[in-house]
Amino acid sequence: MSVCRLNPLQLHECQLVIDGEVRDEEARVIAVSTDEALIIVRDITNRKQAEQALRQSEATNRAMISAIPDLLIRMSRDGTFLDIVENRTVKLLKPKHTQIGRNICDVMPFEIAQQRIGYIQQAFQSGKPQLYEQQIEIEGVVYDEEVRIAVINDDEVLVMIRDISQEQTALRERKRAEEALRQQIEREQAINRVIQTIRNSLDLTTVFSTAAREVINLLPVNRVSIVKYLPDQRCWRSVAGYCSDSALPTRLNEDIPDQGNSLASQLKQLNIVRVDDTNTLMDEINRSPAQEFPGAWLLVRLDVDGSIWGSLTLMKIPQPSPWQDSEIELASAIADQLAIAIQQSELYQQVQQLNTQLEYQVQERTVELQQALNFEALLKRITDKVRDSLDENQILQTAVDELGKGLQVECCNAALYNMKLVTLTVKHEYTIFQPFALGKETLLSDCPTLEIFDQLFQEQYSQFCFTSETDAFIQPAGETYAVLACPLFDDQGVLGDLWLYKKKRNHFNDLEVRLVQQVANQCAIALRQSRLYQAEQAQVKELERLNRLKDDFLSTVSHELRTPMSNIKMATQMLEVSLKQMGLLEIKENRVTRYLQILREECYRETRLINDLLDLSRLDFGAEPLTLNDLSLQDWIPKIAEAFSDRIRNHQQQLSIEIPPDLPPLTTDFNCLELILTELLHNACKYTPAGEWIVVAAMGVLKDKEMKKCRDEEQSPSTLSNPSSRYPFISSLQISVRNSGVEIPPQELNRVFDKFYRVPNNDPWKHGGTGLGLTLIKKRVERIQGAIEVISGEGWTTFTIQLPWSIET
Repeated sequence: MSVCRLNPLQLHECQLVIDGEVRDEEARVIAVSTDEALIIVRDITNRKQAEQALRQSEATNRAMISAIPDLLIRMSRDGTFLDIVENRTVKLLKPKHTQIGRNICDVMPFEIAQQRIGYIQQAFQSGKPQLYEQQIEIEGVVYDEEVRIAVINDDEVLVMIRDISQEQTALRERKRAEEALRQQIEREQAINRVIQTIRNSLDLTTVFSTAAREVINLLPVNRVSIVKYLPDQRCWRSVAGYCSDSALPTRLNEDIPDQGNSLASQLKQLNIVRVDDTNTLMDEINRSPAQEFPGAWLLVRLDVDGSIWGSLTLMKIPQPSPWQDSEIELASAIADQLAIAIQQSELYQQVQQLNTQLEYQVQERTVELQQALNFEALLKRITDKVRDSLDENQILQTAVDELGKGLQVECCNAALYNMKLVTLTVKHEYTIFQPFALGKETLLSDCPTLEIFDQLFQEQYSQFCFTSETDAFIQPAGETYAVLACPLFDDQGVLGDLWLYKKKRNHFNDLEVRLVQQVANQCAIALRQSRLYQAEQAQVKELERLNRLKDDFLSTVSHELRTPMSNIKMATQMLEVSLKQMGLLEIKENRVTRYLQILREECYRETRLINDLLDLSRLDFGAEPLTLNDLSLQDWIPKIAEAFSDRIRNHQQQLSIEIPPDLPPLTTDFNCLELILTELLHNACKYTPAGEWIVVAAMGVLKDKEMKKCRDEEQSPSTLSNPSSRYPFISSLQISVRNSGVEIPPQELNRVFDKFYRVPNNDPWKHGGTGLGLTLIKKRVERIQGAIEVISGEGWTTFTIQLPWSIET
């Protein structure tokens, strides 16, 4: 209260926490009396927040203004400075305190002041910001500035000034760079146009004219010419030219001497000749052109494949003018492209010439290849025909016909020599004229071309020109021919020759000569084969005659000997009876007994030999008919083998019979088959050592297709034995007789079925034989439409008989 008495109104602020929220409160204390006071409390939280936001906004604005790289000036409508916010990046013409309150006309240069007042008036009139640029000199330095003017209120504007000196400098540099780039692009475009012309055309005239026009368009020149260096003629010749002024002469095809030419000497020394003023040229050769084309010259060397081709010559007429490096650079670039174009054009010309040559060679080669293919087909046709024939006449006629038609000659004939090479006879002839020489026999000594035969006798062909005569081998007489003579020869000498005739305007090329030689070789081989065949046929006929005589002799002898041998056998039996009655055979170790045994055995052997010979004769004659029966091999084969049981037992051999139980009956001549099987078992017993095996087996054999199927299904074909029920694809029966412990040498296998042949040293029991047993077996097997083969190896020898299930009668 004491405070209230001193100050009747007191203002206090405080913060309270109400419902967990901080609130700003303002308390006003008003003294009512000495003892009483009125306290008014008001919530000022929103006001406090607004004040805080305002302070933050002012701070932000100050920061933003300080960050703006502009000089800010507040001015009145009439140009008076009201306020200035300085910036370190923009300098003031005068200090700030000397400008506030003063008019711009009193502070700034007159032109700058009038310009700004004008833009201030435009800003008030349009109501839009105004933007312009100005240059001002401050302390001797010229600055580029950007000025923005914006209306603040009815009487004030805000002027924002920014230093853009660096930007303007960069802009000027950029413009200069852009200009340089533009010029570079134009030069590159010109070069590209030249390059494109080079790519699109290999015509030097087009390329030269394009290059000349581009140079004149890009460079300040009046005349462009292209000069070619001709070292053989010792001169330089103008081959292309272009002038910007039609009044200037081009001087095409004009020759400029090389010797004594100072400019030419510099070009040949790989230099670019730069003449800024033609008045400096003092040599006589260039003095006259310099007077006709005064000014500045530039000669750029054209280098192709490392040697000088010519030059690109540029002229500035009529005033002398120094050549700039950029001009020389552009001219050199175009000269390089011209050199490439020249090289490409020359290469193209070379390629064109080469292509023409290659095309001609390809055509020639194609014709040769086609001719070679035709000749190859012709040779194959002739070869097939002559090889298929053993007729000498057909061989030679085929050769002359095919050669005559295939080579389209006027005449082709084949002649044969006699054994002494004294005469020749034309055996066969092909001609488009009336046949003339066919059958003609001539003494070689009378032939008009005798020296040709000396070459033919040396197995060499000859090609020559020949004029026919009345007694020649070709008519009409008086005609001149190209002749090819080729010998027919083999390893034993010359047999004959082939002669081919063409009109004189033609000749025989290498392919034709080679074809005739190959045909001659084939004919010689075929002739030798034919003659060998004829000789062989004569020998065969003679051998057949001798064989028939031999068989007739053996048959006759056998018949003649059979009766005496029967008598001898009967006498031997009677002698044995008599000796028994006399008691001479009862004495052991008796020579009479031994002699009687020898007589009996030899009589048996001779009788068997005679019977075998007679059987063989009957089989060769084939007169006896077959007696067919159906029998089961399961019963029949064991009965045949039973007859050998004692012999096998005595020799300590082992017998095995392998026959499937379901093997069907066989239809054949069993009398013949019995003789076959008996002889095979007889041989097996005779040649098998003690302790070894003899195996007789029978089984059905599948057809080839079913055999493959059987192998695929991993079945054993030996088990497929019933052709009529379970296995209807069995084609034949196979009977084999095998014995172990003995082998037939491989070189002897092909001879075992020959007459009177016996395998040497393979009879351990010393039984002997006639040598006709296996021959008779083979004949009998063939008689019942079967086949027999023998294999031997790994200690076994096997005879296998292949028989049909039924015989075709």
